[in-house]
Amino acid sequence: MTDLADIKYVNSFRDPSVLDKSFQTEEEAHLAISKSYMGVDELRARYETRFNRRHSAETMHQTLHFDNWPYWKDGKTMDSAKSVYSKFLKAIPKTYAELRDLFEKERPDWLQTLMPRRINAPSVYWPQKVLAVATVHAAMHNQVASDVGRKSDPGFSAAECQGAHLLKFEVPTYYVSEELIAAAARTDLPTDILLDALPFPFPALVFMFPKGAIRHAIHGECPYIVVSRVERGQVFTLPLSDIRGVTTIYENAVMVSTYLPEENAWYYKTISVIGGETMKSAFERASKIPYLLGDRAEISSFDADFIDRLWLLGMTLVLIMASGERLLETGVRLKTVKPKNSDKPVEYWSPNYLGRVYTAKAEAGNIGETDRHRRAHWRKGHLKSQAYGPRHSLRRIIWIQPYRTGERDEKNGT
Repeated sequence: MTDLADIKYVNSFRDPSVLDKSFQTEEEAHLAISKSYMGVDELRARYETRFNRRHSAETMHQTLHFDNWPYWKDGKTMDSAKSVYSKFLKAIPKTYAELRDLFEKERPDWLQTLMPRRINAPSVYWPQKVLAVATVHAAMHNQVASDVGRKSDPGFSAAECQGAHLLKFEVPTYYVSEELIAAAARTDLPTDILLDALPFPFPALVFMFPKGAIRHAIHGECPYIVVSRVERGQVFTLPLSDIRGVTTIYENAVMVSTYLPEENAWYYKTISVIGGETMKSAFERASKIPYLLGDRAEISSFDADFIDRLWLLGMTLVLIMASGERLLETGVRLKTVKPKNSDKPVEYWSPNYLGRVYTAKAEAGNIGETDRHRRAHWRKGHLKSQAYGPRHSLRRIIWIQPYRTGERDEKNGT
């Protein structure tokens, strides 16, 4: 039986050399790309047990061969980053709170760097610090792997990449209402909008979710998703002292990732961007490429469906933001404080809300006689690109919202 806690998603980060080859047909190109994953089995074999929180500190110590580290030889002392990791190994944090407390005590500068703005969000949402903790966790693991001559884990590299990308724009963060999340989940992917024309408000942004709004059946709470669009040749470096992680992008792509704090688990999905391809076609193409484990066994369809749905949700929310629904409430700067131990002032902001005023529709127009005799149910919404302006030369995003229709069952409250 597959242990879902050990799964890593590696449907991206392909061997870049395949992108420079010539192919006779599109089908031939897709087949070559699907076979060009870089050492999935080797990477998975190295990392599948190393970072699982259920393993003992002794097992992790032996797996990474810390006795052979140069930092521990000839009486030399470890630098601050390695010292933090040593403490991590001696008492592996079993919860997000323990991991957060470790970083807050040992390297608060890392967390502060990843939160250029402090957001005073309601307690119904996870704190913004959960993203900073997840990013530091990923970057620290890859740094240690690099120091012992191992390749970076692709999942952690995705987290590093997006963390650095977000910092370029002061980490744009949007707090999404539970009702809007439900409506977005009931909205079909558009068939007439190109993936390379997706109107991102920023090339990288964060959608924060209310507690309990989205859960993985095994791994628990999903506090946020990071959505980003990257271009081939971009290089991202996290500006964290003592951590030297660098991520190079090998293809134009749209990426969605999340971190589940209850299990310290990462999920991500990257879909390459092909010119002239619609969002729906791109998603269907990527879905034909199986998610793989280290032994080349496919993961469960349930678990793959979880990250697929998060990718679709991220795209839908971006499109809803671009539509004319006026669901965005922009936050304002509340105050600026100069810390005692830093020359860089800290800004405090109210949240950017998305959908706080949104209310799901109960029906659309007059209910027909057929609908009156049917049980209450939802009709899906959809997004489309609508022509307008002089000679229909301009395009805009239109959201046809999902709505509830049919006769309500008073006994069951449905």
